[in-house]
Amino acid sequence: MGWAGEAVAIGAAIPNDDGVSLKEYFSEIFREHTGATQRAFDAHRREHEMLQIAIGKAEQNVEKRLEGMNEFRQQLNTQASTFATKDELVPFSRFIDRFWGVIAGLLIANAIVTALVIKLLQK
Repeated sequence: MGWAGEAVAIGAAIPNDDGVSLKEYFSEIFREHTGATQRAFDAHRREHEMLQIAIGKAEQNVEKRLEGMNEFRQQLNTQASTFATKDELVPFSRFIDRFWGVIAGLLIANAIVTALVIKLLQK
């Protein structure tokens, strides 16, 4: 029903001879619209309050997650502070290289001595 149809319907509903004045008629329509507007406003207010509660809960969840992430980050920082630096490991690496060099030399010497003993025992 278009705008013109609504105007005709409203015009057709305006009372003439039933004892209701035009002022009373429009006052009733205004009260109905005011009530509908108030109900819509109340529904919007309730929706807004519910959204504020949801936002508050979401903020709490984000805060908990951030706290967990910060704790994890702190653990990583603490763990990383216990790691040796490259400068600290270079002397140890050199020591290990020398150690394995000595072990390799001893193994070679042992193999030579074992071979000589076996040769001597075979004669």
